[in-house]
Parts: sequence; structure tokens; C-alpha cells
Amino acid sequence: SECTDCEAGKFATEAGLPSCDSCAGGKYSSAGARNCSACAAGKASSSGASACTDCETGKYSEDGSSTCTKCDGGRWSNVSAAACVDCVAGKASGSGASECTDCEAGKFATEAGLPSCDSCAGGKYSSAGARNCSACAAGTASGTGASAWTSCTSRCTKMVLFATFYYFRTCRSEKKKKK
Repeated sequence: SECTDCEAGKFATEAGLPSCDSCAGGKYSSAGARNCSACAAGKASSSGASACTDCETGKYSEDGSSTCTKCDGGRWSNVSAAACVDCVAGKASGSGASECTDCEAGKFATEAGLPSCDSCAGGKYSSAGARNCSACAAGTASGTGASAWTSCTSRCTKMVLFATFYYFRTCRSEKKKKK
């Protein structure tokens, strides 16, 4: 019988071995290999692999990894990423994201790397992609999560809609003061 090359994904480190061993996860080899090579960052392999595969978008790996890991919320990655990147302020993402999305109008993200956006407090508003909320002008107000300065309405007008008693008590006295 003749000696044969180890098949791809296997190796033999020394002469005279009765069989070839499989490469461990995170490594690969071509046919006839004496040893296995580590997968580069952004790639991974299972045991006995003849090649490493690219990590998908939203995942990453370090050198010699057997699996790709999902990016945490507030981070994203392209194909074959060695690391995930923080979302910039005004954007957010869930885990395993291939991109970050703008905070929707009425929400904000003050810092980079946040997994979700917060709603603007009452009396404040924001447009899409906001890093912070802006205050309504004096004499106007808004509910939580207001999406534009037009959401800030006259306090008296707003109170008529929600509490007639408040309108009569507060807004009437404001009108008397103006005279």
C-alpha cells in the first residue's frame, strides 16, 4: 500500500503516522498539510475545515475562532468583521445588527453605542436622528415623545382639550393678568 496525502481539513505533523488528524475548530488546511492554519479575524471554521468562512453582517470573530459572535445592541458590523463598531449618537441598534438606524422623531440617543433611543420628556421635542431633545418655547408645552416643534402647543389650548377645570382656573387667570 502507498502513503497518501492527508485530505483538506486534516494534517499529519510527523512522518510514519497511521492516520491524519482533523484540524480543530477555528483552523483549516489544504490537502497534504503538515499542520493547520488559524482562521483570520472576521472568519471562522468548524473542525475538519478545508477553508474558513466569512462572518455574516452583524457578527464578528477574532483570529482562530470556531464561530462568529453577534454584535451587542448599540453596535454593528459588515461582512468579515474583526470587531463591531458603536452606533453614533442619534442612532441605535439591536443585537446582531448590520447597521444602526436613526432614532425616530420624538426620541434621542445622547451617546454612541446605545441599544435603544429614549423618548423626549414632556415639554421637549426632537426630529429623527436626534442626539438630544429641544425645549418647547415659552408659553407652549408637549407630551412625552413629541416629534417636532409643532407638537408644542399653547398651554391653554392644550389644557382645554384635557382638563376643562384647569383651563378655567389657570388660563382665565393668565388672561386677566395680561389686561
